[in-house]
Amino acid sequence: MTAQKVRTLELKDYKQFERLRQNETPWPYVTDAFTQIWDLAYEIVPRAMLTVEWENAWAGGAGYALAETDPHLAFIGIIIKPEYRRRGLGQEAYTKLIDRLRTRKIGRVLTIVNTRQESGHDFVTQRDFHEIGRSIYCELNTATAAVGVLGDAEQLVADQDLRFTTLNRFPQRGLADRLLPIWNRTRPDQPQHWPYVPVSAHRFEREILAPEAISWEHSFVIVTPANDIVGLSLNIPTAENRLFTFYTGIDPDFRGKKLGLALKLKLIEHAQSQGFAGLAAENDADNAAMWRINKQLGFISVLEMVTYQKLLEAYE
Repeated sequence: MTAQKVRTLELKDYKQFERLRQNETPWPYVTDAFTQIWDLAYEIVPRAMLTVEWENAWAGGAGYALAETDPHLAFIGIIIKPEYRRRGLGQEAYTKLIDRLRTRKIGRVLTIVNTRQESGHDFVTQRDFHEIGRSIYCELNTATAAVGVLGDAEQLVADQDLRFTTLNRFPQRGLADRLLPIWNRTRPDQPQHWPYVPVSAHRFEREILAPEAISWEHSFVIVTPANDIVGLSLNIPTAENRLFTFYTGIDPDFRGKKLGLALKLKLIEHAQSQGFAGLAAENDADNAAMWRINKQLGFISVLEMVTYQKLLEAYE
C-alpha cells in the first residue's frame, strides 16, 4: 500500500493550508503560484483543489484556476510542506492535476515561480515548461531617496491643470464607478498571459477596493478640474512598514507627461511624512519605461517572479 495519497480538497483541510501559507511566504509582497489560485479556484471550479497526504498526514496541496475568457487555458500551483519534499509528492500532485485538465480539454497551462525557489524552477523546466515572462519586485529606502533631483510632484501635475488627492477623500459610495473607467482603460496594458476581462463596478468594489486589499488613505489619484481620475497608484502597508504599490495606471490620453514619475515622487514624499521605512513595487520586466523611473529613484531589484507555460500534448 502506497504511503502517498492525493484526493480532492475538503473544507476541513482549509486550516492546514492557511498554516502552510503563513510559513511559506517567500517575500512580504508576493506569493507562490499555489497561493494565488487558492483564493479563487475552489469557489470557481469544482474539484479544482487537491490535498496531498503522506502516511495519512497532511503534506500539501495543488490546484488550478481557469481563465475566464479562454476555455483552454489554466493556471496551476503546487505546494508541499518542507518536511515532505523529495518524496515524489509534487510529481504525484502534478500528474493528478494534468489528468483533470486534459479531461477539461485544457491545452495551455501556466504557473509562476519566484527566483528564490530553485527547486521550483527545476521542477517546471524538467517537465517542459518554458518561460514567457517575468516581473521584478523592487524596494526603495525612503530615508535615502533623493526625490528633488527628478522634479517636484505637485508642480508636475499643476502645470497640466491637474491635482493629487487620496481615495479616502472620495465618498465611499460610488467610488468603484468613478475608478472603473481608468481601470478598464489601463488594465489591458498590464502584461498578462491570459485574456483581459473588463470588470463590473460590483466586482471591482469586492475584489480591488476591499479593506484587506487596499489602503484608501495611502492610495493616490490624479484628477482633472472636473474630478475625473486620470492617474492612480493603489497601495497597501506591509508588516515590514513599507508601502507596497500593487497597481499604477495612467490614462492613455495623459501619457508622455511625466505623470507616472509624479505619482512615484508623491508616494515617496507621503511615505517619508508618514514614517514608512520604504516602498515596494512590482515591475513587469518588459515595462522598460516604469523600470527606468524606478531605477532613477533608487529602487533596487530584490526578487523576480517567472511565468512559465506548457502546452499539453494534444494541443502541441
